[in-house]
Amino acid sequence: MFCICFVFSSANPVSADIDTATFFVSINSAYVYQNAGLSSEKIKTLKHKDEIEIEISSGSPTEYLDETCVFYKIVDLGYILAEAVSKKTKTISSIPNFNAKTNSECDVFDLNGDKFEKTSTKLSKGQQLFLYEGYDAKKDYTAVAFVKNNEVVYAYIETKNIKPNGINPTIIIVFSTAAAALGVALAWVFISGKRKKKLS
Repeated sequence: MFCICFVFSSANPVSADIDTATFFVSINSAYVYQNAGLSSEKIKTLKHKDEIEIEISSGSPTEYLDETCVFYKIVDLGYILAEAVSKKTKTISSIPNFNAKTNSECDVFDLNGDKFEKTSTKLSKGQQLFLYEGYDAKKDYTAVAFVKNNEVVYAYIETKNIKPNGINPTIIIVFSTAAAALGVALAWVFISGKRKKKLS
């Protein structure tokens, strides 16, 4: 796991104006530490989409720093790496650059450890998607982002239900196969031509 690194003169900022805001775990899983430090005791593990209340100072999460990483304080629980959470909002804060869509109605999955679990959410045919981890037709599942109820949702769907924008991946495969076959044919003709010259 990567850490967000900063250098500040104070390790524990203090503010008289402290509030809270709802955040959610935006990675597969995240540890809650007893204190703000990677060497501190891990007291709990949170899963993707778990919601937590984060301490806020002057409108932004209060940052607690160890030597290398930034932590946020979970109210009445502990500390969590800042990079592991995102603020929950009722409006879209940023619209993904959609690069695919669903080719049929399909189920949405969460990744729990190494297992994909079906959720109650379904996507309709033509739903716009953002493939933020790329596209590999050989994979069973693909990470996607989509907009639902005016929020950007990060989840997984079966790769067979994805139609990337632009060139159809089937066409790419056909062209690749044809190019490979043509290369073999040309190599064979070239080798045969050399043999004939030697025989003559």
